[in-house]
Amino acid sequence: MKYPKIPLSLDKQADLLIKRGLVTNRDMLIECLEAVNYYRLSAYWYTFRIPNDPDDRLMPGTSLDVVWKRYVFDRQLRLLVIVDAIERVEIAVRTQIVNRHVLAFGPFGYLDRANLPGVSVPDHRRMLEKIRTEAQNSREDFVRHFFRKYTSETDLPLWMACELMTFGTMLTIFMGLHTRMKKDVAQHYGLTVPVLGSWLRMLNQIRNICAHHARLWNRVYGIKAVHA
Repeated sequence: MKYPKIPLSLDKQADLLIKRGLVTNRDMLIECLEAVNYYRLSAYWYTFRIPNDPDDRLMPGTSLDVVWKRYVFDRQLRLLVIVDAIERVEIAVRTQIVNRHVLAFGPFGYLDRANLPGVSVPDHRRMLEKIRTEAQNSREDFVRHFFRKYTSETDLPLWMACELMTFGTMLTIFMGLHTRMKKDVAQHYGLTVPVLGSWLRMLNQIRNICAHHARLWNRVYGIKAVHA
């Protein structure tokens, strides 16, 4: 089947929505569509659609005001989640991982896959490539200072490298730790390894959603956290 839809101007998009039953001032709707594209905003009126209606009409009384409030709520929710909640978890867990690993294996122990036995050889190689790329592209003063001063070094110590890591890289390191070290990190929070690991995977997905400004509210997630 060939895709049948054609592009519509903002005026025609607004007329289509009004025809489908959206209660709104037309000029205000056009302003909203200028700021947030039709497809993105459609996720917030989707639950107001009349089930199985061939014309995609909306339930009587569905207003732009309610749809827009849902959109704004979702944006504010993403900001709270990524800036306040996930940031705290990420920094705290990362601190536990790094402190334990460097005390056991030294500042550059992460370069040796034997010190991260739960990471496959290809994944370990990709992880190091990511960290090195981040370091090469970094404009952080501490990175420039380190390589200027320690000219024989090609990699950052883990306590510096962790400041450039993504949440996903941190998760890779956690899952790659020796079993005893993983247990120590999890027990610090009164959790088991499977529980903490599932929560971190879930948070990584949520963080990626927030970072890409995708919808966080009212969606099904592909990962489920294990209950403690």
